Amino acid sequence: ILGVGEVKMKRSEVDREKLSPMMQQYLDIKDKNPETYLHLGILQLKKNNIIEAINNFKKVIELDKKNTKAYILWGCALTELKNYNLAYELYKQAKKLDENDPDLYFKWGITLIKDNKKGYAINYLKRALMYDIENVEVNFLLGILYMEEKQDYNLARDYFIRTLELDSQYTEARHYLAYCYYKLKNYKLSIFNCLKAIKKAGYVPKKDIVLALDIASTEMYEAAKKEGKDGYYFWKTNILKSKEEMIE
Repeated sequence: ILGVGEVKMKRSEVDREKLSPMMQQYLDIKDKNPETYLHLGILQLKKNNIIEAINNFKKVIELDKKNTKAYILWGCALTELKNYNLAYELYKQAKKLDENDPDLYFKWGITLIKDNKKGYAINYLKRALMYDIENVEVNFLLGILYMEEKQDYNLARDYFIRTLELDSQYTEARHYLAYCYYKLKNYKLSIFNCLKAIKKAGYVPKKDIVLALDIASTEMYEAAKKEGKDGYYFWKTNILKSKEEMIE
């Protein structure tokens, strides 16, 4: 039964949900299997049944005290309950078992973000990247943290570029990359990435979405009128530009 169950679990979320009662019956009549409890815990976590998930992860550890993944996932479940301190203790226990597990530092970083300790989260996510340099989500989250917490738009840009190198369809990363270029005053690349994000989202520029710039030029227009001239007057540099020049 377990063998069939493990095959079905790989198919679809619907099959997995149907499988849970069968696997539970298997547990009731057969010897306890830590991997089966681990699968059940993952299923309950995905369905947001946090207490049930925790109970299954506890059973895994009762049967296999060196199951690193169970400690990590138990920490994730506690994070959903906002029990951050106990989650950290479980992560520490997992680290004793395997200090080179990239998923540990990734999940630890997420818990720190939710606990509003984003500065520390950066360190743990960078540690995760040391062991798994091609992790798309870790690169993306580091980009977000450097952009929002550190206002380091150069580093944030680099992480978003790396995210897109790993997954060119990551539209949200493209959006934030455009924002970083804007903050770095590279407006051409900012607009270029905005347009790419629009296309990746399935829209057609100039047809579905049109970009416009609000350059706040009314004061320059009024200043030109006061000088008896037609156009836009840059009073700080004493330059007058026509409408065509402004568009260009």
